[in-house]
Amino acid sequence: MNKSPIPAGGCHSPANADLELRENIPASLRRQAQQATLLLFVVWLLASLSIFLSTEITSFHLLALLPSLVMAGYMRKMLGLHLIENHRPGERQNLLPTLGIANWITLTRAAAVVGLTALLPLTFGHEPPLKNFLGWLGGGVYLAISLADLLDGYAARKQQQVTELGKKLDMETDALGLLAASLLCILLGRLPMVYVLVGL
Repeated sequence: MNKSPIPAGGCHSPANADLELRENIPASLRRQAQQATLLLFVVWLLASLSIFLSTEITSFHLLALLPSLVMAGYMRKMLGLHLIENHRPGERQNLLPTLGIANWITLTRAAAVVGLTALLPLTFGHEPPLKNFLGWLGGGVYLAISLADLLDGYAARKQQQVTELGKKLDMETDALGLLAASLLCILLGRLPMVYVLVGL
């Protein structure tokens, strides 16, 4: 574990303390954060390529790919911003050297949310049978994302790796999953437009 000395006298500001922690993030933790970033964007890229290969692309399709890209970028930003919180409660100076299985489950859930949102372009200009299939597929993916939410908390407690980072990533993933499901249902005509407020 990485241990940085606590400044004496409390003369450092919280911003300086955060800067010091960022400078001392373990290399293994930085490397895993990069791997998680790769996971998020590879899922987006593969989903986008599959859509390019399966349908005739219009400007609407391209616009509908943006939400999934934004979600991948947002989760990457949250991971980078809160990486210095990869510590147990009350152990701020002791960053864990890896993300841990619980955070990897959460980030895999986040990647699945990106993939779910990448289905949005397929809701344009297709016949009801495909839209019905998308509804079932999207529902199945969202169910898997929700069930996996039970696993990350269990794994964190089991391995005694409940962290502030994990709490934030879990909360953001839950919120983005709800937004993705709401958008998909709205574009499939299953819910009225007002339900986007639920996701937001």
